[in-house]
Amino acid sequence: METSVGDQIYFKGYLAEYAHSNRTFTRGTSTSRTDTGNGACETVYVEDYQILRQANRAGDWHLGFQNTSSWELSCCW
Repeated sequence: METSVGDQIYFKGYLAEYAHSNRTFTRGTSTSRTDTGNGACETVYVEDYQILRQANRAGDWHLGFQNTSSWELSCCW
């Protein structure tokens, strides 16, 4: 399944933390709705998602989730 910028999606999963294999870079997840700046991102291990409404397809911008056993989605506001 391929999503595009502007699609309205529903997803479910878990807040997650990830790191490079040598631990030189780690990314956690925010657990507060009021934080801002660096580190105020929600990182989610996505177990399932579906497209609720497709966006206007006027452009060629695409965001694709790979068909693998694990997906990650990082959202920053």
